[in-house]
Amino acid sequence: MKKKYLLILCSCILSLTMVLASIMPGMKDVQGISKVYQVKAEDGVITSGDWEYKIYNSYNDEIEITKYNGNDKELKVPETIDEHKVVSISQFAIDYEPLTTITFPKTIESIGSSGQEFRKGKNLTSIKVEDSQYGDKYWTDEDGTLYSYYMTHTDQDQTEYTDYLTLIYCPKARNSKSYTIDDKVTAIDRDAFADCYSLEEVKLRNGVQKIEVGAFTNCTNLTSLDLPKSVKKIGYNAFVRCDKLASYNVAKENESYCDVDGVLYTKNKMKLVSYPRGKEAADQTYVVDSSCKELEQSAFSTDKLKKIILPNGLQKIGSFALDCRNLESIEIPDTVTTLGRYILGSNSKIKQLVLPTSITTIEYAGALNGMWELQYLYLSGPIPTDFKSKERLSATLNDLRVLTVMINKDYWDQYESYRNSFASDDRIRFEKWDGKTMKPLQKKKYDMSGVKFVDQTVTYDGKPHSIEVQGTLPKGVTIAGYSKAQTEVGRYDMWVHFTGDTNEYEAIEPMHAILVIRQKTEELSQSTTANVGNTTTKTNTKIKITNPSAVKLVSVKNLKGKKAKVVWKKNLRSNGYQIQYAIKKNFKSGLKNTTIKKNKTTSTTLKN
Repeated sequence: MKKKYLLILCSCILSLTMVLASIMPGMKDVQGISKVYQVKAEDGVITSGDWEYKIYNSYNDEIEITKYNGNDKELKVPETIDEHKVVSISQFAIDYEPLTTITFPKTIESIGSSGQEFRKGKNLTSIKVEDSQYGDKYWTDEDGTLYSYYMTHTDQDQTEYTDYLTLIYCPKARNSKSYTIDDKVTAIDRDAFADCYSLEEVKLRNGVQKIEVGAFTNCTNLTSLDLPKSVKKIGYNAFVRCDKLASYNVAKENESYCDVDGVLYTKNKMKLVSYPRGKEAADQTYVVDSSCKELEQSAFSTDKLKKIILPNGLQKIGSFALDCRNLESIEIPDTVTTLGRYILGSNSKIKQLVLPTSITTIEYAGALNGMWELQYLYLSGPIPTDFKSKERLSATLNDLRVLTVMINKDYWDQYESYRNSFASDDRIRFEKWDGKTMKPLQKKKYDMSGVKFVDQTVTYDGKPHSIEVQGTLPKGVTIAGYSKAQTEVGRYDMWVHFTGDTNEYEAIEPMHAILVIRQKTEELSQSTTANVGNTTTKTNTKIKITNPSAVKLVSVKNLKGKKAKVVWKKNLRSNGYQIQYAIKKNFKSGLKNTTIKKNKTTSTTLKN
């Protein structure tokens, strides 16, 4: 009997083991089962102590850390969690201010988004990596700085490199005033030196070929930069908000870039890459080189310029390219065909801007966003290619404050649907212009000399009164509306509005007059008799009685017991009220009156 039970029990255990082997994550076979872990159903995240992770490669039992929930200042990332190999750190998984040092294990293959991963680490002084190689790449560190190395590497632009060493991130809390980049470094990664406020000098050795987007963002104390002959590519915003950077010094042997009086251009001067934010200019004016065809994104980002002169031949203005807060005016040449977004950044000085006929493409709807003080926008030519929908134009104009859009008369009809879409928007109006002068076309004026709208005084009679237009309206002019007619005693401002052809004629100003409704006064005779001794004297006295304005009935409500409650509005010009009512609905028989002697009373109950 015991043997039978034992056999059944063994069979059940074997069956359960086989089921578990089919459903447990990371199980290779029955003998490999070692641990059960729980997964959040919504996102596949697994929690283990201070760590959260996801399965990175189930075949090799590899994981990616998605978040660290602890607060260690000196953090060492483990090689394994729950016996799974840690090979990847997701973006912003380990990004918190108290962190001072971090050590990555030799198993690491991927780390977040390069330097962006540690942007919040204000106190980070050192990054360490236990050197390891997987395939043709490995991570390493030197002097607390993070690097990655490829034996061979193909860039996004299909450029092939060998021995590709990238400086990934320099901890911002190192507080170094000077940094020398080794000649073995091939590239400086995105945001690699971002927010290194103490950095005053960077020495680039010959060997650096690429400086990625935003590499030196917010290095506010960096004063100058020497670019060696090896540099081939510089990303946009590489030196944005470097407040004290006064000049770029490019080696003459460099085949990709050059400097013109400290301003960074491509070698052929066809693209202005970066105007140093800290550069002083005579009369706060800068003249762009005549060979320039394109302004790089964020080419200008300075408060030290009031005027920028763009050359004829310029074809493209990149996004944020003219982000100069003190810029007072800008003339876009009629050779420019393409605009990026926020071309003038958050400019607050420019009040008028002309878009020439040459513009065919506005890459983003928000090309003029941020121009809070813009008052006049001149459209010289036809609708740009990317403004085919009203929504795109609306998105551009809606971010502006109060604006008059001046449209070249030759293209007025093309913009009809756009004009109609803003018909109810008080902030934006459209006008014709000749396409040359910075003034709207001179419109004709309607002759309204024969039209009168004059003050009027009437006596209260309980009827509504208004003021009518006198005279003959010019051809094409109609009355759009009057002020509401008035009934009660008082003094009223009355207006009349006109419509006409606003394309050829100026808008007609509304006319104003005063309406006075005065109280009605009647003169009655009153006789008085006086006895003096044996003589009786009769005297007739004339008195004036002023009729008060009408009383407004609020409600009449039937009550039980053949009663009705009457409610009316107070009229302090009267001494009291008299209510006339009838028991017949035709109001011809059974008429009755009731008198209320107090003018502050506003309701009464009628009986029977």
